[in-house]
Amino acid sequence: MTPKTKPYYFGDLKFEAYCRPAGLGWECGLKFKGEPVFVGNFVHKPEATMWWKEMNKYMTQFCNKYDYMENAPTTWYPKFVSHYMYKHYYTFLDKVFTAHNRTYAKHFTTDVKKYKNYVRKSA
Repeated sequence: MTPKTKPYYFGDLKFEAYCRPAGLGWECGLKFKGEPVFVGNFVHKPEATMWWKEMNKYMTQFCNKYDYMENAPTTWYPKFVSHYMYKHYYTFLDKVFTAHNRTYAKHFTTDVKKYKNYVRKSA
């Protein structure tokens, strides 16, 4: 995945979603006026790609679900968006980690069986 950006307009406010390489991993996030509002880090590119798709879906849902209120302070909206995105981000991570945990637990069980077989053969 090459670095990507996508703008979101919420009333008079513009948020910019991005996904790019960061160090040895990937970073997907949202900026408001150049300042980060949300940042998610990933070690693996496929997970970053999955989150990029989810994040864009959630940002679209946010913009459709909530109305822009002109009487609310502009500084409050980035905090609102941040909390909304982190809520969905941690739910996403729970799903991903559960899948990883299940996979590695299965592989570990297989390795223990092989180890016991090697021990039995060497005795």
